[in-house]
Amino acid sequence: MSSILNVIEKLKLNVRSIEDVPESFSSEVYKLTLSSGENVYVKIPFNKDKLYREFQILETLQGVIPVPKVLDIWYGDERTTGALLLSAIQGTPCTGDIDEKLAYQISMYHAMLHEVKTPGYGYYLSDGYKVLDQNNWRLYIKSNFEN
Repeated sequence: MSSILNVIEKLKLNVRSIEDVPESFSSEVYKLTLSSGENVYVKIPFNKDKLYREFQILETLQGVIPVPKVLDIWYGDERTTGALLLSAIQGTPCTGDIDEKLAYQISMYHAMLHEVKTPGYGYYLSDGYKVLDQNNWRLYIKSNFEN
């Protein structure tokens, strides 16, 4: 809980309530209701690389498929890796049975994702996107695992 309080302070948010978002396995995620009544989300990735990568992909996917808008980014400090402040989007998580109509919609968005072109596999730093030297995702993952 201390990390979200740190983020709220750094982003200067006036918060009415904080809710933990369950089943978020790659980051800490919180739903905040601001004093204005607006709902926003704060995502605190477990490492800086994920912070930059998620920021880049959300920016890339804007207008392609429904994704949250990045309202603000904080690059972290010695206690916290950083955080993304995200808009809420319409809908609910798919936790129950999926009917044929929803399965079709999911498959259409999945197909649209595969149409998005990027300059290569890389990472995002505050000064821009950097393509990996060998542009090889498997080598990158192996290197990170070994580290």
